[in-house]
Amino acid sequence: LAWEDARLETTRVEFRPLTPRDLAAYVASGEWEGRAGGYAIQRRGAGLVRRIDGDYLNVVGLPAALLVELLAARFPGTYGFG
Repeated sequence: LAWEDARLETTRVEFRPLTPRDLAAYVASGEWEGRAGGYAIQRRGAGLVRRIDGDYLNVVGLPAALLVELLAARFPGTYGFG
């Protein structure tokens, strides 16, 4: 069973002031490799961030609250959704 629904979830991430030493240490950690945004907020990258406005899980990679909303609309009463 397939369906199509497109939504946009926006989350703003504000980084703290970063020194060249901060950046060099993060680059040297290798944690940034393979990350779409160049950092992993759920790991060391959290230390680079000052503030998040929006869904933290959206920054990690999947806007879970929006996903639950879509599932509830598509499958009401299933698995406790809707």
